[in-house]
Formats: sequence, C-alpha cells, structure tokens
Amino acid sequence: MKELSPVPPDALAVETHDLRKEFVRKDKKRGKRRVAALEDVTLVLERGECVAILGQNGSGKSTLVRLLSTLLLPEGGSARVFGYDVVREDKAVRRLVNRVSVEASFFKKMSPSENLHYAARFYGMTRRRRPSGSGRSSSGSASRPTGAPSRWRTCRAGCSRRSRSRGRS
Repeated sequence: MKELSPVPPDALAVETHDLRKEFVRKDKKRGKRRVAALEDVTLVLERGECVAILGQNGSGKSTLVRLLSTLLLPEGGSARVFGYDVVREDKAVRRLVNRVSVEASFFKKMSPSENLHYAARFYGMTRRRRPSGSGRSSSGSASRPTGAPSRWRTCRAGCSRRSRSRGRS
C-alpha cells in the first residue's frame, strides 16, 4: 500500500521560479518551430490560498497545471509542490496531487464519485483508507458524499458543462 508523502510543515503549497515550457509546432511554410507555452513564470502560493488561473485560450493555464502535476517536464526553471521538486521528486508530488481533465471523454462519462474512486485506486488508496462517504453502496453504485446534491450520481456526459461548472448535478 502506498503511503502519502509527508509534507514538510514549513513548505509552500506551490513555488515556481522562471518556469518555462515550449512545444514544437509544425508550420507548412516554416517547418518545425519551437513555441513558448510558458515563459519565466514565477509564483508562490501559501497553504490554504484559493487561486484562480485565468487567461485566454492558449495562454498556458493547462500547461502550468500539467507541469505542476508532473504530467509534463519543463524546459527550464523550477517548480515545487509542498516542498517536492516536480522533476526530481515526481513520485512524491503524484502522491499529493491529482488532476482530472474535464476534456477527457472517459472521465466525463463517470459521475463525480466514480472519478474520485478511480483516482483513489490509481494512486493506490485501499478501500479502508478512503474517506467515509466515498465508498460504494451495497448495490455497487457510487454513494453520495455527505452534503452532496441528491442527483450526485446521475451527472454523466449528458449534463451540460454549464450546470457542472455551477456545482449542480
């Protein structure tokens, strides 16, 4: 059973310094060229801070989140999550962070509770270690966490993005 990585008590939630990421783009006229998705991003997030990452399409929001969750490697700079370096200590970061893309069609077909169960299994959480209220009912369907709307389990791919983003199910 995987144990969660210990979080150093004085560690910042997120810290980046001059973080850079480039992608190779194919251009019919110019051939392959490198395009910067992120350039020199420096930020510090304290524990408990609530932050929104805003920007136009293509501005690097998803790239930043993918770098911080170890799904991409940076071209330069550094990033730490709860004190762990996202490149050198990627396993420790993965034990603390989970990212589920809203664009992934596989995950859109699952209820919120099913997504949580999937992530828990993926990260090695046993049924015993999962928080109460996140288990399965005797019928095998995902149970509704305390305080969740009564239609919690029924939200699937048929739900509009608008209603999901407003917290309705």
